[in-house]
Amino acid sequence: DGPREGIYVKISNDDWTIYRGKIVRSDFICGDDHWAKKQYTQNKLKLGAADRPSDTIKGIIVNGAGHVSISATDYESGLASSNNGKIGHQLGVTGSHVMQRNANSTGTETIIVNNIHSSGASIGMMQYRTFNAVEGSLNGNSSGLYITNNSDYRKKENITDATGCLTKITGLRPVTYTHRSEYDTDTTTVHTGFIAHEVSDHMPSIVEGAKDAVDDEGNAVLQSVAYSDQEIITNLVGAIKELKAESEAMRTRLDAIEAQ
Repeated sequence: DGPREGIYVKISNDDWTIYRGKIVRSDFICGDDHWAKKQYTQNKLKLGAADRPSDTIKGIIVNGAGHVSISATDYESGLASSNNGKIGHQLGVTGSHVMQRNANSTGTETIIVNNIHSSGASIGMMQYRTFNAVEGSLNGNSSGLYITNNSDYRKKENITDATGCLTKITGLRPVTYTHRSEYDTDTTTVHTGFIAHEVSDHMPSIVEGAKDAVDDEGNAVLQSVAYSDQEIITNLVGAIKELKAESEAMRTRLDAIEAQ
């Protein structure tokens, strides 16, 4: 009686619904409200294999926002704080690429690039650009991996010789340490390095984060040190040159004393 709700299509396999969809007329009322006023639910496109529709899809999932997930364990997004058994990739519509893995071996590489050009050939592995201008690259050749950063004089101004390099280097405190159990299952291996907030007193530009910082839930937000940053290398070179100058000045004084 009256106008029909619309057309309902369902494809089944034995007792399981594989696909279903509904096309309704524009003035259709769902309950007490027009259907367009109901809460919006994003559809998902799932490409892969599963024993039945309710099981985990092993393949590719494209959600309604356009994010693409690749997983055999129903991983779609986010980063777990414990082992939830879900691993895979998510390619975001904003250009992000998030990977979650479950591994404890250097033989389970995350990214492998196999160059079949020739023995000893070089290849660009990764490159960072600003408005398409190259800032730095990760490259590979038969000697291994190396990083190059933009250091052209044409990009720089107010160039002066660095001073106080020796003071910065000697102000650092090299330490040995082991990892705490809440951050690492290996609590016996002895590491060598620095304490981040101590480094920030001498080279603040290579330290990320603040001492004793926590997030909104009270979890520690750990500081980090850019050990490969050019400031460490530059200050080491500067410190050696300052030591050399001091040594040469001392040698000149000793020569003068011995000549008397």
